[in-house]
Amino acid sequence: MHLNEKTSQNDIGRSRCLSAWGCWSVPPVSLLARACALFTLCLTCCARADEYAIIQLETTEKWSFGESINSLGLVCGAASGDPLAAPIVWERDNYLKLGNLGGNDSTAQAISDSGVVVGYSGYPDFREIPFVWIQGRGDWMALPMPDGYDVGRANGVNEHNQAVGFCRHFELGDSTAVTWTSGQVNELPGLGGWGSAAADISDSGWIVGWAVDDQLTRQAVLWTSQSTIVVLGTLGGWWSVGTAYGVNDFGQITGFSEASVDEHAFLWQDGEMFDIHDHPWDTSIAFGIANTGEVVGTLIKSSYGEWTAFLWRDGSGMLELRNMLPPNSNWTNLEQALDINEFGQIVGYGFRSDRNSYNHGFLMTPIYPTFTLDQPSPGVAGEVNTITARNLTPGAKVYLIYGMVGGGSIIPRCEIVEAALQIDDPVIAGTAIANANGIATLVGKVPSKWAGQEVLIQGLVSSECDISNLIVVKFE
Repeated sequence: MHLNEKTSQNDIGRSRCLSAWGCWSVPPVSLLARACALFTLCLTCCARADEYAIIQLETTEKWSFGESINSLGLVCGAASGDPLAAPIVWERDNYLKLGNLGGNDSTAQAISDSGVVVGYSGYPDFREIPFVWIQGRGDWMALPMPDGYDVGRANGVNEHNQAVGFCRHFELGDSTAVTWTSGQVNELPGLGGWGSAAADISDSGWIVGWAVDDQLTRQAVLWTSQSTIVVLGTLGGWWSVGTAYGVNDFGQITGFSEASVDEHAFLWQDGEMFDIHDHPWDTSIAFGIANTGEVVGTLIKSSYGEWTAFLWRDGSGMLELRNMLPPNSNWTNLEQALDINEFGQIVGYGFRSDRNSYNHGFLMTPIYPTFTLDQPSPGVAGEVNTITARNLTPGAKVYLIYGMVGGGSIIPRCEIVEAALQIDDPVIAGTAIANANGIATLVGKVPSKWAGQEVLIQGLVSSECDISNLIVVKFE
């Protein structure tokens, strides 16, 4: 279903209302139930995937990036074909531009599971206003600002449709962290300095961000559901500068704080801040944290101006996402990872060798093979080869898929939180039926032109959205 298609209420689910914000559409009950079942499974087996598919967030624009992803795989961010950026929402391989006010900077910053999107849009004079967009409602709506404030951004939204962000005076530059509930704006307490901003909000109502204290130091802070401000501490740097960017539903918070010399990503929990930077590069910034405790962000090698995205896991440390791509990928670097959901799906932006020189948004989704493919035998081009799939359900129909480039492709009729192929532009080589022992065999002649080439092959049982391991074959 395209996001901009006209659909019936049965197509988009039932409608609910939120006082001053009006009505919005929520995903179909069947999809929510499916996501809940998958989430239960995810908590036990999906938190430590070693393989990923990477899917480009396609647009017709020059550049794009994915800013936020919800638990149903819906992504929001921005894209642009000229100097004017526009907020974007992606659903599978479709996207919708939300429009802007004619300024240079407009972004969809966060999306809830019920399809509520918040962000900001800019005027030509560089003023920005916060907005909310409600799936099925149409155009986005400007959010109110406190009296006297004329610039603002909405940065986060939770499942109770409480939004957070900041507002500031365009001329003076001072800012205040705010919340929006039922269409009403409220200021959050500060630390006595010139400004504050809220970056994220959990379903329990915890809000994180930064605030400047009376010593003019920017501190990473937490506002509890009672709107009490708490300083999270520091990693011991000279300036003690910090910002909290993400919070999960278990009270874990992430962001960055100045360490001895450089800024390091941190994890805060149970009243204590931990330095999670364990990489040779000097600087790291964490942007998002899942309920599994996994953290994503960016590593920076300051001396060379290099950036690359990371995933941090307890026990594994910082892992460079570019090292977790499928083989033979056209992605040359993943520069920033900006958010991660409960299924371990990650969004951000990077660069590709087969596209223009601008950055492109990506969605990385974990892969959990449920059956195995053997290497083809005899592995010689121009001859008849046999590929065997094992550990299948008897009677299952297996599609053998191949391609030359590693990456990712959405599987028709399968939810993106369930499975994706690890091959760009996949082609069906043939099908086979599993016997009573759960084994399926495909026999066919391999083209002679494949001699010396690396070919990627993966199995798919489309009726169950099951996939196999990815094998790389260099035919003789």
